[in-house]
Amino acid sequence: MSEASELDKLYSPSYWNKRYPRDVLIQKYEELISKTSKEVRCEVVCELNVPYGDSDMQKLDIFGTDLPNDAPIFVFLHGGYWQEGGKDLFSFIARSLHQNGCKTIVIGYTLCPHCRLHDIVKEIQLAIKKCLNYALENKARSISIGGHSAGAHLAISLFPDFYLNLTAEERVILKSIFLIGGIYNLIPLVKTTMNEPLKLTAEDAESLSPMFWNFEAIAENSPKFFLIVSENDSPAFVKQTQLFSDNLKKQRIQYEYILLKELDHFDIMERMIDKDYDIVKFIVNSLN
Repeated sequence: MSEASELDKLYSPSYWNKRYPRDVLIQKYEELISKTSKEVRCEVVCELNVPYGDSDMQKLDIFGTDLPNDAPIFVFLHGGYWQEGGKDLFSFIARSLHQNGCKTIVIGYTLCPHCRLHDIVKEIQLAIKKCLNYALENKARSISIGGHSAGAHLAISLFPDFYLNLTAEERVILKSIFLIGGIYNLIPLVKTTMNEPLKLTAEDAESLSPMFWNFEAIAENSPKFFLIVSENDSPAFVKQTQLFSDNLKKQRIQYEYILLKELDHFDIMERMIDKDYDIVKFIVNSLN
């Protein structure tokens, strides 16, 4: 097997699940989250396709608008290697959070190759600013941000610079960051087929890799970071989460590393449907 093929396998989490052949796994995953998300958009009172920018993809969905104005808010960024997926597939996470009295905002963003990854990072900053304004206008008690896979990368990319430029009021209500099955060193992706739509150079990949960033400026005043990964995720994703946790520890950043046994890159998200699931409890507890 060539180096490229080896890297493609290593950075393709579907290869490492222990439940199904990878094509069956992906089909079942997409069918489940698509079906459940459609149900949730009918069940949970929501405001869909709220613009935060000028492009068609720069929209977000707010779930739980029937809850009190000051209800806590969880903001979610989807994965898909910055080139697949979309917010409509992830409405499903709002059900369990709504049952726990929390609003959910799911963010959509432009996908590669229609833009570059640097552009997506800027879009997410714009979207989060919109969410923070919404939280303050409604006097929300708290807000937390989470992302899965590439979405975890986008969530941590808000730090340290974007966070340092927030107002004191915005920083106070931002309680926690949930990084689920994330990728923090993009350099290995340059030699994979995943990079064809991304068009990352080695220099791009290094500059966009949180693994190499300095977070010490926020050590005294940052939200808590939850770094969560599943036992049956890609070994590369597990290792990167461990290394990034170590980096945060060395820089005196408040964090918690959580390894979820017997789960993979996909059912770690599927189980967000359950209001008693560990990650749902972590989110709700952090917001309250």
